[in-house]
Amino acid sequence: SYQYQILEKLPGTGYKNGSLDEDMLRVRKEREDDWIKRMRVIYPYGLNDKTVGKNNSSHRSTETDTPIIGKLFPPLSRTGTRPSRNRENKNNRNPLINSDEFFCEVDRIVTNDIKNAFHKIRVLLNNSKKKLLKEIGYDILQNKIQKHKSNRSQYYHYIGDYIDTLLWKEPRVKQTKKVHSQNPCVIHFANKGFNKLGLSKIFKMDVVTSLLPQEMREENTLPFPTFQLDAPIRSKIFNYKEVANTVQVELDDEVSFVSNLPVCDCSNSPFKDHHHGHVSTGDLRIVENKKLRKLFSKGPNFREPKTMNLKHCLSSLNAALESSSEKFVKKHGLGETSLNQWKDKILEIVSDKIKSLNENITPKQTVPVLKDPIVLQYLKEFHSKYVITPIDKAANNVAITCKRFYINSLLDELGIPNNSSLTYKISTAEREDIIESNNKLSHKFLGKGLTDSQRTLPIIYWIPKMHYTPSRRRFIIASSNCCTKPLSELISKAFKHIFHQIKHFHEKCTFYKNFNHFWTIENSAPFIGKMNEINSNRAAKDISTFDFSTLYTKLPHDDLVRVLHELIEFVFDGKKFRNDRKKRYLTITDHKTFWSNYPRGKSFTKENIKELVTHLVRSCFFSIW
Repeated sequence: SYQYQILEKLPGTGYKNGSLDEDMLRVRKEREDDWIKRMRVIYPYGLNDKTVGKNNSSHRSTETDTPIIGKLFPPLSRTGTRPSRNRENKNNRNPLINSDEFFCEVDRIVTNDIKNAFHKIRVLLNNSKKKLLKEIGYDILQNKIQKHKSNRSQYYHYIGDYIDTLLWKEPRVKQTKKVHSQNPCVIHFANKGFNKLGLSKIFKMDVVTSLLPQEMREENTLPFPTFQLDAPIRSKIFNYKEVANTVQVELDDEVSFVSNLPVCDCSNSPFKDHHHGHVSTGDLRIVENKKLRKLFSKGPNFREPKTMNLKHCLSSLNAALESSSEKFVKKHGLGETSLNQWKDKILEIVSDKIKSLNENITPKQTVPVLKDPIVLQYLKEFHSKYVITPIDKAANNVAITCKRFYINSLLDELGIPNNSSLTYKISTAEREDIIESNNKLSHKFLGKGLTDSQRTLPIIYWIPKMHYTPSRRRFIIASSNCCTKPLSELISKAFKHIFHQIKHFHEKCTFYKNFNHFWTIENSAPFIGKMNEINSNRAAKDISTFDFSTLYTKLPHDDLVRVLHELIEFVFDGKKFRNDRKKRYLTITDHKTFWSNYPRGKSFTKENIKELVTHLVRSCFFSIW
């Protein structure tokens, strides 16, 4: 019941030695793609779903949207005699005055002449004013066309894409793309001797790069040195995690009480906060040990220097070259010994440089403060009285708080011992049962369970807000490595994609209607850009800022889950975002998130996303003892 026409015949049969000819397969797909575009049959103009460039961001109306299909097509031939110029007023050619009349006309065309429907709709759009086109595009985007026949979805997708093809202009953004190498050589920073060696220059020397295999000589594949630093002092001076774990709350039926609150002697301390009645200060004079006080003044991200030892640097470099070479060999499919000359040349140059440096440099001996037995003993005693934390809004400064006051503040926030908090409730669930439920979900959705380090619950702690008088407290649930971490990372990636989808939906609405309903920003860049614009125009008269003191802890869980589910439904309804068929899966990889028609690795339906969101909101447990 249909006819076909041969457009192009390729030589051969497509097979070589009884199997597919890969070279001819590639040629055939290129020619097939070219004809799909020349014949203009990509959906919604036709029924082809796959083509090269459909995922190319250069033709996208938005970053996370599908491309504007009409811009993928090559221009039509304009050969032949041109008609004489029509002097008719173009503004009067189309009698349609609003989108309702337009969709009624589309319905009439499709009903009476379906064979020529696309052509007639295109003529109708070409004769419409820009204002009417924007109104039509907005109604399609807002799904207001549901009142018309539902079996017209492909025509509506076609209309939306054609309007974007006519009107949408890609914003000009100047971007200087840096070429980043894919092959880092990670070296443990043994000491500051590496600063004298100049490894970056050595790795780029011609005598070194010439020994690399051809596959690794491109700019984006050249190995480069990068350093792995030792941990800063924060893990040794901060003790708020240990303090949170020392609280002992006894549960007797439905009554709880604290049994081991430490004593304090803050009443006579010159550093006592008179509002709180306990020590809560950022004044480092409270630290009597001068070495430790000086170390605290450098901030928690400070790393104590080690004695410069070039031999240790050479050993560290040798180990890094060995491990990196193994990775490069596997990654690029090289021979096992293909990088030996490259490694040997680097070590030879570095060894020669170390010999010359040893003749001119006398290393100065340094002893880390936190290896001094006297300092360590003092720090242990200091930790028994006080809790050391970072300061809110000034993370490179330390706060010192009375231990008893710190624990009492935690318990008051949680409503212990009377279980009186409106935000937090003591759970009778077993710790292992909570962890195991997250482990099962991790297996179900990620294909792997929790690691040993993740088989724990988050903890609660607080840091002082010293920019207020009297100082306040910011309570934080530390979940950087716990049983909900893998699922939280997954949902974070999903919602980042959802955020961009909704953002670009509103950008398109703004383009059609010239007003913006979306005021959420991802980072400070849009705000800074707007402030610079205001400053350059000298238009600012008054600036005010506002904040919520307790926002997230006051959100009812039922309302939160309901709204998040609505957002998930909204973005999974492809008709609102894409001139495309509705996609069933959101596929999440390590590097990107995208829509797909079929499951591909870690692909999730809207029901999967809803299940995980509900679990993470309703099963948010943490421990304090």
